[in-house]
Amino acid sequence: MMDKIVVTAADIEKLLAWRDEHNDLVRSMPVPLREVEIQIVESGISIKCFRSDKKLKLYLDSPARKLGHIVFAPLGNGLWKKKVRTATPPKPNRAL
Repeated sequence: MMDKIVVTAADIEKLLAWRDEHNDLVRSMPVPLREVEIQIVESGISIKCFRSDKKLKLYLDSPARKLGHIVFAPLGNGLWKKKVRTATPPKPNRAL
């Protein structure tokens, strides 16, 4: 069963600030969750994440439509390289 995390925009801002302050810690930690769905309250966007040793897959959906997916492969130094991208950012003033 997939774990679910529900966050607000403020939660995301705090999380990104913490990540930026603790870069070495973030890259050295073991993977706590292999499958997780992140739901963003204000926009209704959800991101389903599937992680294995060789791939990180992100599937993005909005309440109105599927936004696409992105696949990353590990570089071996704690970073990931984008391999596939079907997700496209929304145009300004366009509803998701």
